[in-house]
Amino acid sequence: MLIVLSSLWRACEGLEMAMLSSSLLLLSLIDLVRILIALWSNFLISLWIVEILVIPGLLCLFHLHKILRILQRIFLWECNLPNNLPFRDGQSFRLFTHQ
Repeated sequence: MLIVLSSLWRACEGLEMAMLSSSLLLLSLIDLVRILIALWSNFLISLWIVEILVIPGLLCLFHLHKILRILQRIFLWECNLPNNLPFRDGQSFRLFTHQ
């Protein structure tokens, strides 16, 4: 009888330990899910910052570069310096103004 009670006691302790370890495992899984959700939300926030601030800034710089290239071409055309070459051999102004 004592052996049976001792065996039941040990079985209950084992069951209690198993339940405790499974609940700890469940808690650790819940913590892992919370950590993943926090990381994902931080990623989304940083992605939002990139989308709102960085991408328009880069696009603005790209368009500014294009505008500056156009202005440079206009300036060179206005100065009558096609291909960045100066006038040679006393060529007249009307060659470049198509008069």
